[in-house]
Amino acid sequence: MEQRKWEELNKDCLVQIFERVGLESLLLNIPFVCKTWHKASFDPLCWKTLDFGVLDMIFRGSFNYKFECQYSIKKFSTTKFIMFVIRRSCGSAINVALPCNWTFEILEHIANECPSLKRLYVTSTVWEEKARFLAKLVGKFKYLEFLHLEHKNFPIKEILCQISLHCKNFISFSSSGTITDEDASAIALIPKIKYLFMKECRIRCEELLVILQGCRELEFIELDLPFGICMDHESCRFTTSHTKY
Repeated sequence: MEQRKWEELNKDCLVQIFERVGLESLLLNIPFVCKTWHKASFDPLCWKTLDFGVLDMIFRGSFNYKFECQYSIKKFSTTKFIMFVIRRSCGSAINVALPCNWTFEILEHIANECPSLKRLYVTSTVWEEKARFLAKLVGKFKYLEFLHLEHKNFPIKEILCQISLHCKNFISFSSSGTITDEDASAIALIPKIKYLFMKECRIRCEELLVILQGCRELEFIELDLPFGICMDHESCRFTTSHTKY
């Protein structure tokens, strides 16, 4: 029996595989296997998930060097690279994780070129200036469902207020850092929020009560609490005597 060849695999099957392999393989390996794989790798469906956070793109990182060699370029630019990948997605990207060294130009390009974005991961320290810029642009993501802010050290009220006004499908929020009373009030104003991930957050019982009282559709919350704290309130559906909900 004649053995089938990988390059003869149906294009739709190839695309379903390629959309799961990750950016590094999609850019550095798959396009150079054969003409069939190269053509299939240009399908926008392969670029729905763009996780820049897992790529070693810090100054002279390993990915930078591999990309320079593979594409015969003299100097790697994080901003130009991300804009290149965003263009390759042709507006199909629904999951984007920013690198730790993201810039205003990168975020603005994503806001303009990714109209269908559903999940945004800001995976590095976000200072107040960047937070204000994120708040300015987040309203463009009309279909946003999930936002992750890692190591935040600023009030998130402005960002969440814009989400409550413009992102009607928003149902999930993840953060680390201190949750202030303003933060809690802003979270409570998001009408359809169902999932909260605040495992690495510092939050007082007062702020937690504000969230639980306001988020009537909340189905799941993950957080750390001091041992022995028990939340028992008529508006709360959660009770704990340990460290996690």
